[in-house]
Amino acid sequence: MGCLDQRAVRLGALVETFAHADAKIVRKSVAATLALPALDSCADARTLKNITLPSDPALREKVQSLRDRLATLWATAASGHDWQALKPMGALVDEARAAGHDPLLAEALIVYARIRSPFDPEGAEAVYEEAFKRGEAIHNDELAAEAAIQLITITGAVNHHFDTGERWARVADTTVERGVPLREPGNTVQRETIQ
Repeated sequence: MGCLDQRAVRLGALVETFAHADAKIVRKSVAATLALPALDSCADARTLKNITLPSDPALREKVQSLRDRLATLWATAASGHDWQALKPMGALVDEARAAGHDPLLAEALIVYARIRSPFDPEGAEAVYEEAFKRGEAIHNDELAAEAAIQLITITGAVNHHFDTGERWARVADTTVERGVPLREPGNTVQRETIQ
């Protein structure tokens, strides 16, 4: 239920963004909708371990508040206002790091890297690397795979470090072989940047 609640929060944030749509949001609405997290991951026991809230009531409230803000910033960026979400997302990552809840931090890092990559691919590379390491540490294969796939693009196609891109391709293959379903919409932000 907690997983489904998080999906509902993300959907609610996107609906709220659509309620105040401008031309840019309208243009990005289909891509933003397709980028919503899949519901099928809520049936995966391994994934569910990654979203458990802390047992301490104060920390639980803090983490939930940060997740709500994360959903809002994700919706803002996915709807085409990524520049406006960039600075607040960096601050949210710092707060997530201070909270010490690794699943939240890993998710915040991946969203921050997605938002940052169109403006600063080199800076996003470091954030994706940390997201990958955090995803691996908490056994979130889906998050780790996305980070590795985005690192293939940044290191190989953008920065022309083909040997590093090839290494990330092998890492991504290994992660995907563990059973991570690859979804096209998950990579929308980076793919649009490169085209």
